[in-house]
Amino acid sequence: MTAPAQGWRFDRQVSIGLVVTVFLQAAAALMWAGRASARIDDMQRRLEAQAPVAERLARLEEQAPRPASRWTASRPSWSADMTDELRIEGYASLFWTRDLNDDVTAAGAFAESLAGGAPVAMLHQHDEAEPVGVWDEVIEDAKGLFVRGRILRTTPRGRLVAALVEAGALDGLSIGFRQVKARTQGRLRVLSRVELWEVSIVTFPMLPQARLTIR
Repeated sequence: MTAPAQGWRFDRQVSIGLVVTVFLQAAAALMWAGRASARIDDMQRRLEAQAPVAERLARLEEQAPRPASRWTASRPSWSADMTDELRIEGYASLFWTRDLNDDVTAAGAFAESLAGGAPVAMLHQHDEAEPVGVWDEVIEDAKGLFVRGRILRTTPRGRLVAALVEAGALDGLSIGFRQVKARTQGRLRVLSRVELWEVSIVTFPMLPQARLTIR
C-alpha cells in the first residue's frame, strides 16, 4: 500500500504544478491582452485627433493650382501619344545685340519685309532643299524677332529635327536674309532694313541668345 500512496503524491504534485503553470500563463496572456488593448485605444485616439488635420491638408491640396501639362526635354521622343507636330517658339533675333559675325540688328529692321506678307520658311541648318515645318507667327516686337511654329514629323528630316529638339540637343535659331540697308559703325555692321527669307533651327546660332523652347 505504501507504493501506491507515494505514486499518488507524485501525481498530485505534478498535477498541482501543471495547474500553477497554466494559471501563470493565462495571467500573463491576460496582462498582454490588456496592454495591447490599451495601445490600440491610444492609437485610435491619436488617429481621431489627426483626422481633422488630414482633412484640412486634403482640402488645401484640392484648392492648390496644378501645373499645366507641357512637353519637356526629358520627355521620350517616341512616346505612345506622339503627335505629327512639335510646337516651338522663341526669339530668332534680338535688337541691338552683337552677334558672332559682328552684326547688330536695329529695331524695325524686319517691319517692311513682314508687312509685305511673304512667307518665312522653317529650315534646318539653313538647308533650303528640305523645310522641316512652318512658322505660324513671325512678329517684330520691342525686343526682337519672335517666331512661333510647328516642326512637322511627316518627313524623315522633320522627325529627326523634332527628336533632337525634344532631347535638348538642338535649340538654336538663326535668320536667313538679304541686306537692304545697313551702315558700318567701327567693326560692326548695323542692319537697319533686311528682307527676311527664313528662320532656321540650328546647332550653333550666330546670335548665341537666339534659342527656341517647346510649348
